[in-house]
Amino acid sequence: MPDTSMSLIAGFLYAFRLNIEVGLYALLGGVLFGFPLTFMRVRVGWTRVLAEGLTSLLRAFPVFVLMFVLLGVLSDSSHLIHQYVDNIPKITLILALSAYATAVVSDAAQDCWQYVQQSDTTKAILLIPNLFRIFTILVMASSIGAAIGVHDAVSYTLSISEATPNALNRIWLVFLATLFFVAFFSIIRLSLYLVVQRLSNRFH
Repeated sequence: MPDTSMSLIAGFLYAFRLNIEVGLYALLGGVLFGFPLTFMRVRVGWTRVLAEGLTSLLRAFPVFVLMFVLLGVLSDSSHLIHQYVDNIPKITLILALSAYATAVVSDAAQDCWQYVQQSDTTKAILLIPNLFRIFTILVMASSIGAAIGVHDAVSYTLSISEATPNALNRIWLVFLATLFFVAFFSIIRLSLYLVVQRLSNRFH
């Protein structure tokens, strides 16, 4: 029984690593495209109009739908893609989440820019916890990848739960997985809060 429990925990942690990996790559994509987009949004002229329109589109477009659209495009180009990528569903999920991340990162960066212009450094550094909040959303949203064959911690927990005959044990599995997510992000959130507080004190 202990060996079974340890194997289940190891399997969950391995699957959870995929959630974190997808979230990090999606956030990185959001930063790489969101910051330049913010630069365009704070300028005056047609570039601002174009950037605002693109941001609105990325913010409103359903990630779930975009994921399937991208999967179709990448699958049709599989003879080219497979030379460089060996996990199309995972890449599809990252790209779909990156599109959403680009919009929300740009919004957060724009707020930060406005605070910098107002010389309000204390509020400007709130970009750090805002990026973490976006990362949290991306990690939780990465579970939609189960629909295209991405095996994350949520789908792993549900598959184990379905194979467990005892109803009480199924409830405990879901509860413990949820508790793990809450504890993991709470610890990181607290750590970031302490970092932001220390930075804020330096600028006072």
